[in-house]
Amino acid sequence: MITYFTGGPPHLYKYLAMPREGDADGESRIRDILVGHNLFFSDPESYDDPYDRLPETPSAVLCLTKHRDSAMMWRNYADRHTGFVLRFVTRDPLIAEALPVEYSVSRPGGKDMPRKSRDWKYEDEYRIVRPGKPAASVPFNPAALTGVIFGIRMAEADKARLRRWCAEGGLNVTFYQARDDQKSFPVIVDEAG
Repeated sequence: MITYFTGGPPHLYKYLAMPREGDADGESRIRDILVGHNLFFSDPESYDDPYDRLPETPSAVLCLTKHRDSAMMWRNYADRHTGFVLRFVTRDPLIAEALPVEYSVSRPGGKDMPRKSRDWKYEDEYRIVRPGKPAASVPFNPAALTGVIFGIRMAEADKARLRRWCAEGGLNVTFYQARDDQKSFPVIVDEAG
């Protein structure tokens, strides 16, 4: 049975590192999203946090967040601001499956509600969990992807590659540019045009 979360944020975001030019595996992963319209659901056993495991059965998981402006998330998951962030609408049936992660001092999480240590609260993570499924690429509706945010330090050549792949995939996205406002810590996001 699929559980849908209602009353959440209108968008969820996926932070990604930009593969280096010539990194065929990395480019293939990003092209699979932007051109092939597939999201990779990973195996939690591959996560950095050894406590970040789901109880009971192996599962495939897609991790998202409600924040597009977290300096820590840009650092940790978008290769120190050289990567990018994808914006998804939560009204899409697949994205609507995302449940908020519960942050606690105790573990494990429930079968339907993922749980992580309070140390990770800054992530404000949402997860789509597919119990009993192996890690795999899962098709998504291209209309669910509505924005691409370029990192503060993203090279112009990388921005051009992302724009090209989005066009190749027929995506109707708005491009945004992250920037540092020099006065506060949240990353500012402006439309890039």
